[in-house]
Amino acid sequence: MDFSRQVTGACRLIDRWLAYNVAMERIPGLSVGIVYQQQVVFQRGYGYADLAGETKASATTCYRIASFSKVFTTIAILQLVEQGLLQLDERAQHYLPWLQSTHDDRVAQITIRQLLTHTSGLKRDGETTHWVDFRFPALEEIQQQVAASPMAYTPAITWKYSNFGYTLLGEIIRVVSGQAYETYVQ
Repeated sequence: MDFSRQVTGACRLIDRWLAYNVAMERIPGLSVGIVYQQQVVFQRGYGYADLAGETKASATTCYRIASFSKVFTTIAILQLVEQGLLQLDERAQHYLPWLQSTHDDRVAQITIRQLLTHTSGLKRDGETTHWVDFRFPALEEIQQQVAASPMAYTPAITWKYSNFGYTLLGEIIRVVSGQAYETYVQ
């Protein structure tokens, strides 16, 4: 069934809605692309990419991806589950034998599901400076910090956002798929 007409109408509606929200200063700026049947059917920038410098956003403005990458990571993990290559309730250590701590035996108990749902007990970012220098730590640094630091809490007890947890999921994707994380998610 062809939905081209409906997609065109939806794109017009989305365009007006976004333009209105940017004009009403609800959104400082954004760039949008809509793909239908493997073709870009709409693309546009709204507002500003840089408010201070008054640089307008365009359809090709680049933004920091930040935590949006967690969506790609989750999809990749669930694809691997669908393919029967891993199980959500399997311990992460099954795929990452180095995942252990000299200070906290609970690290070895962390499951993939707990990493996905931010209930692993791992610290958010460890002792890193990436919010200052924008250099996320290498895997070796994360391994050292996990091994040397106690957990924030017992797995599956409390929700606590963890960038470290999603870094471990990215490494699990690499190990299970045999491809670099970036290659797999593309």
